[in-house]
Amino acid sequence: MREAAAAGQSDLVHALLRKGISLFESDNEATTALHNASQNGHADVCRLLLQRGAGGLVPTKRGMNAYDLAIRHRHTVVRRIFEPSPADVDVTDFSV
Repeated sequence: MREAAAAGQSDLVHALLRKGISLFESDNEATTALHNASQNGHADVCRLLLQRGAGGLVPTKRGMNAYDLAIRHRHTVVRRIFEPSPADVDVTDFSV
């Protein structure tokens, strides 16, 4: 799961989740699939994992959560998943 997330293979991540593979598994550094996807800028995988219940604030042993990794590696689209900006409002949504 972690390797598929790191590579941005959203179809494989989805298939693994359907097979019952845990998205909470971590390595010896407490790094999860969500950490890997976030660090590598794979927004679609991050969204999928979060929708399935992954914890965006869970830290690694180095104290970095998925949001921190997105910021550190300058993945703006991923960062916005965790902290949407008012500027991210869909311009076709006139109900705001």
